Amino acid sequence: MIIKTPKIILKDDIVSLSVQILWETVDTGLPDTLWFTFSKELKEYVTENSNAFLICILQQAMFQSENIHVQGKVSKKLLDSLDQYQIIYSMWHPEWFTRIDITCDEVITDSSPVKRTGVMSAFSGGVDSFHGLWAHLPENDSDTNSQITHTLFVHGFDIPLSNKCSYDVASKKYKKIMKPHGIELLSVQTNLREFCSMPNWDAMWIPAVVGTAHIFDRKIVKFYLAEINTYDYKPTKWKKFISNFSFHENITLKLLSTETLEVSGKEGAIPKTKKIEAIADWDEVYDALHVCWENSEGLQNCCRCQKCMFNMSVLDMEGTLQKYMTFPLDVDRQCVRSVLYPFSMLYVPKIVIRRAQQLKRNDVIFDYRYILWKSRFNIYSKYLISLLNLPKHIYVLSAVLKINMPGYEKFVLWLRQSY
Repeated sequence: MIIKTPKIILKDDIVSLSVQILWETVDTGLPDTLWFTFSKELKEYVTENSNAFLICILQQAMFQSENIHVQGKVSKKLLDSLDQYQIIYSMWHPEWFTRIDITCDEVITDSSPVKRTGVMSAFSGGVDSFHGLWAHLPENDSDTNSQITHTLFVHGFDIPLSNKCSYDVASKKYKKIMKPHGIELLSVQTNLREFCSMPNWDAMWIPAVVGTAHIFDRKIVKFYLAEINTYDYKPTKWKKFISNFSFHENITLKLLSTETLEVSGKEGAIPKTKKIEAIADWDEVYDALHVCWENSEGLQNCCRCQKCMFNMSVLDMEGTLQKYMTFPLDVDRQCVRSVLYPFSMLYVPKIVIRRAQQLKRNDVIFDYRYILWKSRFNIYSKYLISLLNLPKHIYVLSAVLKINMPGYEKFVLWLRQSY
């Protein structure tokens, strides 16, 4: 794979930053041009190197086992760190990722002498985003070096590019919230998600957000990604069930830093119930909190999906659900009990139960204990069924080996005679 030299074009007050990707693999079905667009006011922030594009495309290159050559400048610190980054992913997910070679035309230690002062946080309008914003407001964070000055809101990740109306509504609302606090919201559109052919976007979205942040490295010196509360999740030897890539990102985020832009996670040790408790009475969020993936129309939540019911249950316990206009429906306990969590998310009902016990909400305790045990039963029953089908899988494998390996039957005969 070759990542060509980035091109920047200004047209009709919109800046387009793009790069051509030359694939080694034939017929990938992926685009050959990666682009980002944003308003002309942000042009002075735009990078002069190729760090952003390398980070954005690395995961897909590892998935396709394609070496990368960057026809541009790349940070020495980043290049050195990406070797360790690849080792981690190739060890934890060898079925998806392989280590590749990365080369570039020029290795740099600093992109320019420009003084950088911006502290930016990824922003999507959910609980993690709003809590990260709230936690770093001057009244809640006395350290001026960590107070957020900018937020990054990307169109093309959670909100599809085809849904411009919803993105515009959300962007306008979030800018209105942040302006009184002196925080600038950077709105960016990109086709980056189209470069993911992996079965799970979770494997790519966090490097995608970090890579997008690196575009503005002439302004930003520190970038926060509000970590999901994965420290409540206990790693297990049953690796088969682990699919939570965010757990890995808590470890690998810092490896995506350069000499001039530090990347780190924040608030990862805080359970999401605590985050909701912290922002529950923040009136600026009442008509802006959007947690739903099922309904991408405007800022309204569907109130019936897994994420909605979790957040609604906690807000209801905090006594503020009725104030949140983005949740137009009440909690439906029957719908709550219909939820099934995968193995990697079993910590979610546990932290709800913990908070419900503190507030003596026996109804919530009952519902989420029901969810917990139903989810466990569903997981383990599927596992047992797969074990029962093991002889069938062995028979199919044996038949394939007989066809493709002439010495296989002799080996089986020798095995039987030996034992």
